[in-house]
Amino acid sequence: MISDKHPDYAPSRWAQQYCQQHKTVKQQQVQHHYSHILATMAANQYQQTVLGFSYDGTGLGDDGSLWGSEVMLADTQGYRTLAHFTPFKLIGGEQAIKQPVRILLALLFAHFSLADIRRLPIHAINQLSDTQLTNLHILWKNTNHGVYCRSVGRLFDALAVALNLIQTNQFEGQAGMLVEAQAALNQHALIASSFQNKLTIKPIIDNSTGITQWDSQDLFKQIIDTIQTGENQPQLQQALCDAFIQAIANASLSLAQQYPQYPLVFSGGVFQNKCLLSLCLTQAKQNHHQVLPSHQVPINDGGLALGQLWYSIHQNSL
Repeated sequence: MISDKHPDYAPSRWAQQYCQQHKTVKQQQVQHHYSHILATMAANQYQQTVLGFSYDGTGLGDDGSLWGSEVMLADTQGYRTLAHFTPFKLIGGEQAIKQPVRILLALLFAHFSLADIRRLPIHAINQLSDTQLTNLHILWKNTNHGVYCRSVGRLFDALAVALNLIQTNQFEGQAGMLVEAQAALNQHALIASSFQNKLTIKPIIDNSTGITQWDSQDLFKQIIDTIQTGENQPQLQQALCDAFIQAIANASLSLAQQYPQYPLVFSGGVFQNKCLLSLCLTQAKQNHHQVLPSHQVPINDGGLALGQLWYSIHQNSL
């Protein structure tokens, strides 16, 4: 019996209950984002090492935090993490996903004072009372509170709040869809904005592990600094959404350039964003990187079961 490592997913609970009732059946678990990469490998009947980019909403990582920006060297036997975004706290846990202003604040508290944050032209922040803002800051500082996350999907949530595109999430991926729509408007209109391509993602190398961490907090400091210029709001929204997506694609390509010998895999729900996926595929082609296509396999969670099966088949064949 094989399932996701996340204990709260319905299939994981079902698998655990089944194994408890059938003592001869053992439960095998596969990390969520690794499964995304495996699903595309299965679609191509591929077993060798790939350079996988698994960008997602949330999924339990091996360290107990929530992952979702994983770059990994992966084959059917396992994976090694090469890069991810720096973690940020989900203030209030799952409540932060429904009220993504909490995600934005967790990113901003690292660089801005409460007084500076209070003055920002962001509707979701303006609707908070001084007491609410202070309490959220106290929770952010409390090391015993909240769970840490490094999800690209949650960064899209924070951007949508910062640009006044959303205040609450009605469904998973809503913020990402709004950001994608704004980015597409910018691209279609060919707006010659002074902000286009101006966002950069700073890599930080962890000397103890060799893993590259892309600085989430610094990225949002750049976004806020740009918002505070007071430029035309609709044009600014479109340009920043486009620049945000391009910055993620550029950081991904920069990492891929270090491993030209491996085919690339782009998987996970965030790659349903056509602007991001198209840009990554275009840059890969321009730099002569082989890409394994997903074919008819969903790149969101609809493909997880296939990825888990592809892993299990090759463990059992040893």
